[in-house]
Amino acid sequence: MRTLRKPFKDIATNDIRLFIANREIKDKVSKGTLARERRCIVRFFRWLYVEEYIPRDPGIRVEKIKLPKRRKQEFSELEV
Repeated sequence: MRTLRKPFKDIATNDIRLFIANREIKDKVSKGTLARERRCIVRFFRWLYVEEYIPRDPGIRVEKIKLPKRRKQEFSELEV
């Protein structure tokens, strides 16, 4: 939130999207890290909304980040 320099009630969905995009482009963090950060941000704003600190939830429309599927390493013949 230090990056945006706005009160919580003034933060919009696009502010969250821009923050995530800046983390990906400037800081070059992985998709997994971005997905975790997005989840934390969305949950935080959901909590603020439920507790009535903010009038609307800007995190509701932030899209999930697709993670590439990892292929599990196969056992060698010796390990089998």
